[in-house]
Amino acid sequence: MKANVPLALRPHVRVLPAPETLELRIHGIKNTTPASMLGVAPKKVERVDGDDLGAFWIEQEPPPDRRERREAYSWGGMTRSGGGPLALIGTLFVHLGWVLILPFGLCNVAYWTRRIPLNQEPGRWDGGRGAPVLRLFALGLTLIYVTALASVSLDLIGVQCFPLSDSLGRTVCSQLPPFFDALSDLTRGVRLALLSLVPLAIMLLLYALSHRARVRYEPNIAKLAKPAEADEETPVAPAVAATAIFEASAAAARPPLLASAEFWVQARIAATTERLHFSAVVFFLVTLLAGDRLFAGNLELRGYAANPSLQSGLLALPVAIATSPIAFACLVVAAAGLLWVGILICITSETNPDRLLRRRRISGWVLALSGAVFLVVGISSGFDPDPAAQPLDPLPTLLGLEAAPTLLVGILLGLSVAALGWRRGVPIWLSIVIMTGALVCLVFGRAASVSATATPVISAIAADAVPYYLGAALLLAVELVIVLVFPIGAGRAKRHADFAYEGWRGMGPGVVMLLALGVAMALASLVVVGFAAFLAMPLAGKLLRDDMFRAAPPPSPLIVPPAYVEFGVALLGMLVVALLFAAVILVPLVTRLFRLSTPVLKRDGVTPDERVKFSPLPGYGNDRPPIPQTFDRLEQRILKARRIAALAQRGEPFVGILAAIVGVGLVATVILRVPSDFTTTVVTIPAQSIAVGMLSAIALAAFTAVAANALTNTERPMGVLWDVICFLPRAGHPFGPPCYSDRVVPELNSRVRKWLEATDTASKRRRVVLSAHSLGAVLAVSTIFANVSSGSTGAQPCVVGSKVPPPRIGLLTYGTQLRAYFGRFLPELLGPEVLGTRPCQAPRLFGGDPWLRQVLDDEQERGRPAPDGPGTLRAILTPTTRRCRPAQPLWINVWRRTDYLGFPVNSYRGRANEIDRGAGELEPTTYLVTVASHGNYPDTAEYTGAVHDLLGRMMPPRHWPH
Repeated sequence: MKANVPLALRPHVRVLPAPETLELRIHGIKNTTPASMLGVAPKKVERVDGDDLGAFWIEQEPPPDRRERREAYSWGGMTRSGGGPLALIGTLFVHLGWVLILPFGLCNVAYWTRRIPLNQEPGRWDGGRGAPVLRLFALGLTLIYVTALASVSLDLIGVQCFPLSDSLGRTVCSQLPPFFDALSDLTRGVRLALLSLVPLAIMLLLYALSHRARVRYEPNIAKLAKPAEADEETPVAPAVAATAIFEASAAAARPPLLASAEFWVQARIAATTERLHFSAVVFFLVTLLAGDRLFAGNLELRGYAANPSLQSGLLALPVAIATSPIAFACLVVAAAGLLWVGILICITSETNPDRLLRRRRISGWVLALSGAVFLVVGISSGFDPDPAAQPLDPLPTLLGLEAAPTLLVGILLGLSVAALGWRRGVPIWLSIVIMTGALVCLVFGRAASVSATATPVISAIAADAVPYYLGAALLLAVELVIVLVFPIGAGRAKRHADFAYEGWRGMGPGVVMLLALGVAMALASLVVVGFAAFLAMPLAGKLLRDDMFRAAPPPSPLIVPPAYVEFGVALLGMLVVALLFAAVILVPLVTRLFRLSTPVLKRDGVTPDERVKFSPLPGYGNDRPPIPQTFDRLEQRILKARRIAALAQRGEPFVGILAAIVGVGLVATVILRVPSDFTTTVVTIPAQSIAVGMLSAIALAAFTAVAANALTNTERPMGVLWDVICFLPRAGHPFGPPCYSDRVVPELNSRVRKWLEATDTASKRRRVVLSAHSLGAVLAVSTIFANVSSGSTGAQPCVVGSKVPPPRIGLLTYGTQLRAYFGRFLPELLGPEVLGTRPCQAPRLFGGDPWLRQVLDDEQERGRPAPDGPGTLRAILTPTTRRCRPAQPLWINVWRRTDYLGFPVNSYRGRANEIDRGAGELEPTTYLVTVASHGNYPDTAEYTGAVHDLLGRMMPPRHWPH
């Protein structure tokens, strides 16, 4: 590295005339290295600005005849750095923590798939329809984790690993380390109070992982986002440049959200929500501790728990108050605190600066109250009598943890199903009423199933529970029918047609929430069942007595909360159904080859090049993809690569079906009742045995994989997944992963403005080409809108009658998913009304070309046309005259059919398409013939031609035609 020595001062570098164009390359997923982006050896690059997380790189010795300055911006460290941020805990636990916060990241994605209001007041944030409910869903995900952690620390370890024996004293699970033996000398209440710190500490760890990753770069975000003329000591104020620009046209009354000056610096979820989540965690733990103290020595309450009724409840209540007044008071306060936290979570779903400080103070007092109650119930547990001296037998498990996960799954499942109708206009109150009724039916059915005396096998559901389950099924069917029927009223046909251009036909929030709930429940089940299997594992030759317990024989096997084993059984069914469905879909597709439509290739940027095409097909006409008739081996390799890419591009319908399967599995988790005893003997029920074995094996494999990654790599596990879900600002879950775009976009915008706003005499002739690959195109688009919002001269829309200079920013994208994925799943952020491109229909599951419907629409110019508003990205990047006559847009997109993540951004049509063009499907730099896929676009001749063509469009002519 020689970052501190300017190039001009080095003896081996010849000083050349300063270039007028900056080509700024931005990588996508997979964290492409700066050397690869610049096409040089790793030792031939140097960092000129930035740090280890994000930096700008250049070549040490660029070619002397290059027309532009070429830089590479690397941002992959922001999403992938995760090795050892907490040295005292260790890299392994840090990486495990990153896996656990995955559902929180999906919850944040679900937030942005909703219909976001475009009219946002400066300094405020209106979350729109469904925001309060989604925040409650996020709180439920937190409690699912707390329930799982409490099941391990309080139930499996604190209660079941320390059972009492009549003759041989206390027993301890043999798998626990010896220092746990000291806990056997404590009373049950004291032991549980100490072990309740474990779930709290782990939740603090998950929060610390997310928070520390944010604070490493968030302090610089506001500074980078300041207008160019702002002084460094001046606080950031809401910029009005974007509003002033877009108000020039009445049609642009609502600028895109990305064109808001505050979008990347505004906090939508902060300390208030974080404190409320921690308060809920503490209140929930207090509920468990206080409830156990009440039920452990109260015969009347045990009778009420065994046979709930109004009469038994009235008899048990006075006795509970008299025998354990402190525990009863703490239980009441904790229950009220949980309810109050839920209300505050809904209220704080919108950001209001006028109420920010008051809400923060209230959340602080709520957190302090939860801590005080937790301290009281913990201290009071020290006064518990010895359980051995009590006339009642000790409870074998911790009450509450058996029903809590099932109840949480039922509630969050109802919220997820209700979210299917948010974008489609279903009234939220109607969905909540229907799903509440379904939840009540499930609760009564579950209670009837639990109290039944029949053997609880999978095929046996108590007869008393059947009417309740049928009622829940009927209400669920009513909700789904309402979702499909809405919207109703005037314009219904057009609005239903518009859903074809939205992800999962406008049901995106519910789909993502179902996936988040499924992932959270899967991870929770892996933790609980995996740890229970670990405790039941014999340690031959190292035990004092028996194989599961040391010092005394076990009075009973370990009992796992049934929800986790039931989910394991349901997960087994989900996997079987998903595999069978995938086989039915994929087998016909992988056994046949099709000729797919291909884009036009332009080697020099203008002239079509037919020499490098393989099985070219300009379009389908009104037909389907034909069957190729070729025996050329190279051409067959190309056709097979296109087939693999087409298979990968059917992700949206596959994910939708997967979400439906997960939903059915979660319903089965609530309904089914299976045994959950863990012993060292073989479980007699095949389905349970397979489910338990599968969960245990998956838990072991996942732990091994994460441990191997932690020992050999400092990057987070599942790095590509973090690249995708961390693009969006944090707004759903306070413990979610940080948003790297909060730094990347202001940083890129600052670099663009610094280049364009130089003070030298040639500054007016300076241009910037943003060259973005894959996900980097999303960052480049956001940077252009940020440039507009900051009032820079880099990109301005046209105003009739005014003299507007041509845009000074050009955009070159390749291998991108702007239209096919981001435009469909996030319409308010990157949809057609924002990009100014033709909308895209969903891919099909069947047929040779998953995009056949959209290809035919593009070829025949059917369907919805591209919006032509002045505030779209295409309009911003299109040079205009005083009469606002558009010229060629300063935007070129390159894609290929063998790229599983590369699509056109405007149209599959080859003719009269000024934006999209093709790239060669063979790697130009490899010795052996290799079919190109998602990478190495800059190495192709088509990329070089696109750069030259874009530079030609950006050079201002002497006389603009009128």
